[in-house]
This record gives sequence, structure tokens and C-alpha cells, in this order.
Amino acid sequence: MLLKSIMRIELGGGAMADAHHTYALRFGELGLKSAPVRRNFQRVLIASLDRAAILNNIDLYHDRVDTLVLATTSGPRDVVEGILRRCFGMVGCDPVTQMDLNPEVVAAAALKRDERRGEARTFAVRCRRSGSKTEWNSQTFAGTVGHHMLELDPSLKVNLSNPEITVRVHITPKDAWLMEKRIPGPGGLPCGVQGNVIANIQSESDLLSAWQVMRRGAGIVPIKGSNNDLMAILDDWDAGLGEAAKGNISSSRKKKWGKRTPWGFIGMPRMEAEKRIRKDRDRITPPVELDATQGWSESEKSALLAHIKDPISNEWGHAGNSTLLSWIE
Repeated sequence: MLLKSIMRIELGGGAMADAHHTYALRFGELGLKSAPVRRNFQRVLIASLDRAAILNNIDLYHDRVDTLVLATTSGPRDVVEGILRRCFGMVGCDPVTQMDLNPEVVAAAALKRDERRGEARTFAVRCRRSGSKTEWNSQTFAGTVGHHMLELDPSLKVNLSNPEITVRVHITPKDAWLMEKRIPGPGGLPCGVQGNVIANIQSESDLLSAWQVMRRGAGIVPIKGSNNDLMAILDDWDAGLGEAAKGNISSSRKKKWGKRTPWGFIGMPRMEAEKRIRKDRDRITPPVELDATQGWSESEKSALLAHIKDPISNEWGHAGNSTLLSWIE
């Protein structure tokens, strides 16, 4: 197993802190697909993460522990989490710490990271289990962790309905994984699993449309001459896209683009798009002109644009944005 080979620093009580950072990846709607489709989508998603890691000069290792899909790195946390926030197909990721399958160890570790330790506050422990059955199930492990937390910090009070602090832990037959606050991702589908779309990115409107079809799994094929500044923004969401717009196309991207005829276009007249799209004798339907912001208000466009430029400071979509629900009011 990959994680066994990563150096770990022993802490008091048997907890272990990796010299690396480890994240549990959360895939959202990918889980609705059949097993073969899900495996293919996850393979494309992992390849996207690898490209971003290479371009940012950081290491990134992948592993699976039962149902947990893990990414481990020694890179700077802000760089790594910036990449993870921009990975289409992931609804989020949980920073995790691997430790002994011991409720007392988990309780001590949870309290050690609690900035409000010693204050009066409510808490709950949420536990999930995967793998073969052991002496612990999710309920008994969560209850025992809570018991030890109350012993270690009497100022705590249990509130399972609306706790101020929620301790999340995932247990496997051999280990416990203590989770930190979830880092939201963009959701959607990995880039490239839903075919290709050619794009001439010259305006913010083109940028917004391209980002939205990327989120739904389309691979953007930028034409040479697209605006470099706007392509640099999209490059953060699909590593290598900016260089491809300049004509510096990687062999893997060229191979991927060559497999499918683009089914849509952005930022150009239909006649120009049809000239650029390779004629396919099996093609029956004409290419689709895409404007994913049709009918949007300026405030909605501004909110999405702010999120695309800085997803850390500007949440959007399932991560939270009030403009998406404004039509209900």
C-alpha cells in the first residue's frame, strides 16, 4: 500500500502525523454512474490532477483504502488545495489524518486541533465504516470517541441535532481516519468525458460559457489566437489549456482531441466553426452553438466570474451562492 511507504511521525498515544498531507476525494454525481463508467471517469479525473501537479512542480500520489480514494502530497497546502478546489468532478475533499483504530487516540487528536478546547460548547461525533466487519461498527466507535472526549474535556456537552463542533471519522479494519473541514470542489464531471468543444475565448462571456461546459464534462479545444489572459484563468481549471491555446499542445492532449469530432463551439460564427470542425462521415447532427449564460443577470455573471478567478474567496454552486436561489424569492 502506498501510504505504508510514506514517512510518518509518531505522536503521543499512537496517533501518526504524515510528513505529507493526505486528502480523501469526494466525487458526487460520479457515484451515480455504472461501475465501468465510474472507473473511467475517476481515471480521467486523476489524470487531470496529475497534470496540474506536474505543472505546479509538486508530488502527488494516489491510493485507495477500501472506499476511500486518497491523494497524498508534500507540496505546500495552499497550492495543493487550490488545485483540488478547481478539479471538475469532485464536490470536495477532506484533509485526513491516519491513526490507530483506537477511540481514545481519535478523541485526543480531535481535541488537540480544537481551538475552543476548555470552553463550554456542544459536539457530535459522526463515523462511517468501510471494509470487513471488526469489533467496531460506526455507532459504537462514534459513541466511544465521544465518551473519551467528555472525559478529557468536561466542558463539552453532547448535541446530536445541532452541534457547534462535529468530529468526523472514517474507520477501516486497521485504521481510523480523522477528517478536517471539507474543502469544496466545483462538482460536475471531469473534463473530457463528454466529448470536445472548440472555442475562441475573446471575452468574459466566452470564458463563462467555456467554464460551464467544462464543468459538465466537455473538453475545451481552444483555437490559436484566443485571449492569453482569459486562457490563463481557464488553465487553472484544466492544466495545460493555456499552452494549448498558443499552439503548444501536449502529446496526450493531442491524442485525446484527435479521437472525437467536436460537437459544439463557443465564441465564433457557425460558418467559421463548421470549417474548423473536421468533417465526420458518420456525423448526422450539426455542431451546437453554446452560450451557457443565456438569460443570466449581470449579478449572476459577476458572481460566477469572481468564483472562477478566486474560488477560495468566492463560493458558488453547491458550495453556496445566494444568487442561484434568488429566483425563488
